[in-house]
Amino acid sequence: YCLYNYPRNLSLVTENTTVECTAPLTPLLMYYASYWDPEAVAEVIEELKDPAKIEALNKIGVCANPQVFCPPEIVETFTPEEVFFAFSFGLKVQNITSTWDMKGDLIDNITQATELASYMVLVDVFAGVVDFGFDQTFSVANPASQYSRGILFWGGPYTNRNTSGLSEEEAKEVRKADDDQ
Repeated sequence: YCLYNYPRNLSLVTENTTVECTAPLTPLLMYYASYWDPEAVAEVIEELKDPAKIEALNKIGVCANPQVFCPPEIVETFTPEEVFFAFSFGLKVQNITSTWDMKGDLIDNITQATELASYMVLVDVFAGVVDFGFDQTFSVANPASQYSRGILFWGGPYTNRNTSGLSEEEAKEVRKADDDQ
Protein backbone atom coordinates (compact mmCIF):
# COMPACT_ATOMS: atom_id res chain seq x y z
CA TYR A 1 0.00 0.00 0.00
CA CYS A 2 1.11 3.55 -0.60
CA LEU A 3 -0.36 6.94 0.10
CA TYR A 4 -1.76 8.11 -3.21
CA ASN A 5 -0.98 11.61 -4.36
CA TYR A 6 -4.34 12.61 -5.86
CA PRO A 7 -4.72 15.67 -8.10
CA ARG A 8 -5.84 18.81 -6.25
CA ASN A 9 -8.99 18.98 -8.34
CA LEU A 10 -10.71 15.63 -7.71
CA SER A 11 -13.30 16.36 -10.38
CA LEU A 12 -10.53 15.72 -12.93
CA VAL A 13 -10.04 12.13 -11.71
CA THR A 14 -11.41 9.55 -14.14
CA GLU A 15 -10.98 5.81 -14.56
CA ASN A 16 -7.93 6.48 -16.75
CA THR A 17 -6.25 8.89 -14.33
CA THR A 18 -2.86 7.67 -13.19
CA VAL A 19 -2.42 8.32 -9.50
CA GLU A 20 1.10 8.00 -8.16
CA CYS A 21 2.37 7.15 -4.71
CA THR A 22 3.61 9.97 -2.51
CA ALA A 23 7.40 10.07 -2.61
CA PRO A 24 9.11 9.14 0.65
CA LEU A 25 10.91 11.74 2.73
CA THR A 26 14.53 10.69 2.25
CA PRO A 27 17.87 12.07 1.06
CA LEU A 28 17.57 9.64 -1.84
CA LEU A 29 15.18 12.09 -3.50
CA MET A 30 18.05 14.27 -4.67
CA TYR A 31 20.10 11.33 -5.92
CA TYR A 32 17.22 10.10 -8.09
CA ALA A 33 15.99 13.46 -9.38
CA SER A 34 13.93 13.43 -12.56
CA TYR A 35 16.18 16.22 -13.83
CA TRP A 36 19.63 17.24 -12.63
CA ASP A 37 21.26 20.45 -13.88
CA PRO A 38 24.92 20.25 -12.81
CA GLU A 39 25.61 23.86 -13.87
CA ALA A 40 22.75 25.27 -11.78
CA VAL A 41 23.80 23.14 -8.80
CA ALA A 42 27.44 24.28 -9.18
CA GLU A 43 26.28 27.91 -9.24
CA VAL A 44 24.30 27.48 -6.00
CA ILE A 45 27.22 25.70 -4.33
CA GLU A 46 29.62 28.49 -5.34
CA GLU A 47 27.30 31.12 -3.88
CA LEU A 48 26.95 29.16 -0.65
CA LYS A 49 30.71 28.94 -0.27
CA ASP A 50 30.60 32.66 0.58
CA PRO A 51 29.91 32.97 4.34
CA ALA A 52 28.51 36.49 3.81
CA LYS A 53 25.81 35.10 1.52
CA ILE A 54 24.90 32.38 4.02
CA GLU A 55 24.68 35.06 6.71
CA ALA A 56 22.47 37.24 4.49
CA LEU A 57 20.16 34.31 3.70
CA ASN A 58 19.87 33.41 7.38
CA LYS A 59 19.17 37.07 8.23
CA ILE A 60 16.39 37.31 5.67
CA GLY A 61 15.00 33.90 6.60
CA VAL A 62 11.70 32.89 5.05
CA CYS A 63 11.85 35.81 2.63
CA ALA A 64 14.43 33.74 0.75
CA ASN A 65 11.74 31.19 -0.05
CA PRO A 66 9.55 32.27 -2.99
CA GLN A 67 6.76 29.95 -1.80
CA VAL A 68 6.42 31.73 1.56
CA PHE A 69 4.71 35.07 2.08
CA CYS A 70 7.08 37.66 3.47
CA PRO A 71 5.20 40.43 5.35
CA PRO A 72 5.92 43.99 4.17
CA GLU A 73 6.98 45.07 7.67
CA ILE A 74 9.77 42.47 7.54
CA VAL A 75 10.75 43.27 3.95
CA GLU A 76 11.18 46.93 4.92
CA THR A 77 14.00 46.01 7.32
CA PHE A 78 16.18 44.75 4.45
CA THR A 79 17.80 46.57 1.57
CA PRO A 80 16.26 45.99 -1.87
CA GLU A 81 19.50 44.26 -2.89
CA GLU A 82 19.22 41.80 0.02
CA VAL A 83 15.60 41.00 -0.80
CA PHE A 84 16.39 40.56 -4.49
CA PHE A 85 19.36 38.31 -3.73
CA ALA A 86 17.38 36.18 -1.28
CA PHE A 87 14.37 35.84 -3.55
CA SER A 88 16.39 35.05 -6.70
CA PHE A 89 18.57 32.61 -4.77
CA GLY A 90 15.44 30.95 -3.36
CA LEU A 91 14.15 30.52 -6.92
CA LYS A 92 17.40 28.82 -7.93
CA VAL A 93 17.12 26.39 -5.02
CA GLN A 94 13.44 25.79 -5.74
CA ASN A 95 14.21 25.02 -9.40
CA ILE A 96 16.76 22.44 -8.32
CA THR A 97 14.76 20.81 -5.52
CA SER A 98 11.47 20.73 -7.46
CA THR A 99 12.81 17.79 -9.48
CA TRP A 100 13.82 15.75 -6.42
CA ASP A 101 11.10 13.17 -6.91
CA MET A 102 12.81 9.75 -7.30
CA LYS A 103 11.49 9.51 -10.87
CA GLY A 104 14.92 9.53 -12.49
CA ASP A 105 17.93 7.29 -12.61
CA LEU A 106 20.78 7.72 -10.18
CA ILE A 107 22.35 11.08 -11.04
CA ASP A 108 25.82 11.07 -12.56
CA ASN A 109 27.50 13.20 -9.90
CA ILE A 110 26.42 12.05 -6.44
CA THR A 111 29.35 13.94 -4.92
CA GLN A 112 27.91 17.20 -6.22
CA ALA A 113 24.50 16.39 -4.74
CA THR A 114 26.06 15.59 -1.38
CA GLU A 115 28.08 18.81 -1.46
CA LEU A 116 24.92 20.79 -2.23
CA ALA A 117 23.16 19.18 0.74
CA SER A 118 26.12 19.95 3.01
CA TYR A 119 25.87 23.65 2.14
CA MET A 120 22.07 23.75 2.26
CA VAL A 121 22.10 22.68 5.93
CA LEU A 122 23.91 25.95 6.68
CA VAL A 123 20.96 28.04 5.48
CA ASP A 124 18.13 27.87 8.00
CA VAL A 125 15.32 28.19 5.47
CA PHE A 126 16.70 25.43 3.23
CA ALA A 127 18.10 23.10 5.89
CA GLY A 128 14.77 21.35 6.39
CA VAL A 129 14.88 20.10 2.81
CA VAL A 130 17.95 17.98 3.49
CA ASP A 131 18.92 17.78 7.17
CA PHE A 132 16.19 15.33 8.21
CA GLY A 133 17.84 12.51 6.29
CA PHE A 134 21.37 12.89 7.61
CA ASP A 135 22.89 12.47 11.06
CA GLN A 136 24.06 15.39 13.20
CA THR A 137 27.71 15.16 12.13
CA PHE A 138 26.87 15.79 8.44
CA SER A 139 28.43 19.08 7.31
CA VAL A 140 30.63 20.70 4.67
CA ALA A 141 33.68 19.48 6.58
CA ASN A 142 32.17 15.99 6.95
CA PRO A 143 29.94 15.29 3.92
CA ALA A 144 29.25 11.75 5.07
CA SER A 145 26.53 10.37 7.22
CA GLN A 146 26.87 7.21 9.26
CA TYR A 147 23.10 7.04 9.62
CA SER A 148 20.37 8.03 7.26
CA ARG A 149 16.64 8.06 7.78
CA GLY A 150 13.51 8.37 5.77
CA ILE A 151 9.76 8.17 6.06
CA LEU A 152 7.56 6.07 3.82
CA PHE A 153 3.98 7.25 3.54
CA TRP A 154 1.54 4.36 3.68
CA GLY A 155 -2.06 4.37 2.59
CA GLY A 156 -4.78 1.89 3.41
CA PRO A 157 -6.77 -0.84 1.75
CA TYR A 158 -8.48 -0.09 -1.53
CA THR A 159 -11.82 1.64 -1.09
CA ASN A 160 -13.63 -0.97 -3.18
CA ARG A 161 -12.49 -3.91 -1.04
CA ASN A 162 -15.60 -5.52 0.38
CA THR A 163 -15.26 -8.86 2.11
CA SER A 164 -18.46 -8.81 4.12
CA GLY A 165 -20.49 -11.99 3.79
CA LEU A 166 -17.43 -14.05 2.86
CA SER A 167 -15.87 -16.77 4.94
CA GLU A 168 -12.53 -15.94 6.56
CA GLU A 169 -10.70 -18.04 3.94
CA GLU A 170 -12.54 -16.37 1.02
CA ALA A 171 -11.89 -12.91 2.47
CA LYS A 172 -8.21 -13.76 2.83
CA GLU A 173 -8.07 -14.79 -0.86
CA VAL A 174 -9.79 -11.54 -1.94
CA ARG A 175 -7.32 -9.46 0.11
CA LYS A 176 -4.38 -11.38 -1.34
CA ALA A 177 -5.69 -10.90 -4.91
CA ASP A 178 -6.14 -7.14 -4.27
CA ASP A 179 -2.69 -6.89 -2.75
CA ASP A 180 -1.12 -8.61 -5.75
CA GLN A 181 -2.53 -5.97 -8.14
